[in-house]
Amino acid sequence: AVAIKPNLGWDLFLPGAVTSAVVVDAVIRKLRTRAGKLYLVEADQVLVRCESALRQTGMDRLCTEHGVEWVNLSRTPFVRVPVPGFLRVAELEIPEILTRTVLFTVPVMKTHNKTVMTGAIKNQWGCLPKFRHNFHPVVDEVLCDLSSVLRPAFAVCDATVCLEGNGPKSGRPKICNLLLASRDPVALDTVASRIMAL
Repeated sequence: AVAIKPNLGWDLFLPGAVTSAVVVDAVIRKLRTRAGKLYLVEADQVLVRCESALRQTGMDRLCTEHGVEWVNLSRTPFVRVPVPGFLRVAELEIPEILTRTVLFTVPVMKTHNKTVMTGAIKNQWGCLPKFRHNFHPVVDEVLCDLSSVLRPAFAVCDATVCLEGNGPKSGRPKICNLLLASRDPVALDTVASRIMAL
């Protein structure tokens, strides 16, 4: 089974703020013939219910069309996992479904007011429980810890319409017409940061 994790962290329409449904559709079509069960997963934020973004982007219709099961990670059981060689936290809570699925991350390329940029590594931030905002003062260290226990098997970064400025929920859309893909999220984010001249 494969869990496809787009970025659905904002429910107000702003091109480049969330992953494009066109990109997610292409990922689903490619995986449909190669994987068993497909899940589309995302979690709520303090002020945003991800179902609202799911509907606003039309990804709810994609799920119906392709027989993909939608999972709101905030409403699923979490399990505590140890973080080997941790920088900040010795244990993290992650959704149980992600312990038994292959994670396929589909972020959008944009700048970020707390981490400089967001991409293949930062996209898993949404897999933490809602209190994850408490980690903002140490976000970089926690992202390293999270990457050691929840590393995606593959990443496709939506850089069709990106977002620059005071992201991740505000800024200026920028048309780039690119897709980045890699088995290595660090390599993907390195290329993305060079494209963004960060």
